[in-house]
Amino acid sequence: MKTINKMKSWMFLIIGLSMISTSCVKDDFDNPPFNIPVFELPAGAQIISIMDLKAGHTMAGQLDTITTIDNLYIGGVVIGNDESGNIYKTLMIQDASGGIELKLNKTSLYNEFKVGQKIYVKLQNLVMGDYRGLIQLGGVYEGGVGQLPELAIKNHLFKDSLPGIPPAARKLNHFNEIVPEYISTLIRFDNVQFVEAGMPYVSPGEEASNRTLNINGGTLVIRNSKYSNFSNNIIPEGKGSVIGILSIYNGTYQFTLRQASDVFGFVPITPPADAIVNHVFTNNPVTTMGYQAISVSGAQIWEYDGGNSYMKMSGLVGTSHVENEDWLITPSINLSSTTAPYLEIIHAARFGIPATELSVWASTNYDGTNIGTANWVQLTVPNYPINTSMTFIESGHINLTQFAGQNGVRIGFKYTSTNSSASIWGIKEVKVY
Repeated sequence: MKTINKMKSWMFLIIGLSMISTSCVKDDFDNPPFNIPVFELPAGAQIISIMDLKAGHTMAGQLDTITTIDNLYIGGVVIGNDESGNIYKTLMIQDASGGIELKLNKTSLYNEFKVGQKIYVKLQNLVMGDYRGLIQLGGVYEGGVGQLPELAIKNHLFKDSLPGIPPAARKLNHFNEIVPEYISTLIRFDNVQFVEAGMPYVSPGEEASNRTLNINGGTLVIRNSKYSNFSNNIIPEGKGSVIGILSIYNGTYQFTLRQASDVFGFVPITPPADAIVNHVFTNNPVTTMGYQAISVSGAQIWEYDGGNSYMKMSGLVGTSHVENEDWLITPSINLSSTTAPYLEIIHAARFGIPATELSVWASTNYDGTNIGTANWVQLTVPNYPINTSMTFIESGHINLTQFAGQNGVRIGFKYTSTNSSASIWGIKEVKVY
């Protein structure tokens, strides 16, 4: 454990505190006293920025104990608390430089520390460390950062004035705009789409569920607790806006929702009225639409599930995994009159690793027989189903622009499995616009 004995290059802030006077107004009854908290910085105290504090944590997995500086503080505004139940025994605060998590052994923190409440934190004897890469401030627990005991909270956290408006969420337009300095601060993304649209935020029987948010240039994991008051809400379809607190876990950026209203403005994606291809598998597409089901290896094949109206492929035999490569291939598609065509499918998956084992390809020289001699181009699928249930979702727009102006385009849905991992893949609609 490292002890911070001397902190260099702290930024000094001068705080002017105005005196607040109140007067009694006589009415039928005297108004009850109304106390507005005012923090007075102790003489000789220093206020440093949150980013400067976090810069003192230089070694991952190491605890930094702030012991020798009696009058060192940070100040910030509460941007996240436990009101919805999705955050537990934690306050997130942010100043102009950055944000940090405060771990506190107390529930219902929102009753005392509302979002928008300005607070100051006395740092003496607190510890700073990281959990899976996320820097936190609190007490010591089993050699790591733990929750500050409830009785000690009043000695370290001080409110100033009444709750106001929290900082505006920083709007980012691309995944590549995310930088480590934004961790533990409010972030907003517009025009985003949930992979698990139509599912609840938390799956039944789970303590917490990961949901995936497709943003421009990448994806973010949103982890939701079953104790949140929106855990049973259904994730909206289409595209909209999301505000949350940026986090990190083992090098992967994540997002934390504070409340249900952090997800807003979602509008269903309405495809054009006329589709070049509009295949809905109300009947077996192999026998009625000219699709091909071709097995390259393995005994299992694409089959039609008539009871649920979808094509299904699985390398699972009982509890065993069987190695397979199987293709479901569309009939020839004419894109000669198009300039920006795209493909959409409605699909579901369960078990295995869908994004690795399930893929979509296109070819212009497949002769209808020899898959191996054709030139296939793998297509990017924006939305893969999660592997916990056979819930059908929209794939999002699968770009076919490179095939614009061409005839004889075939789409191939390639399924692979191994003797250690196998998904179930279902496809019920294929459309090209």
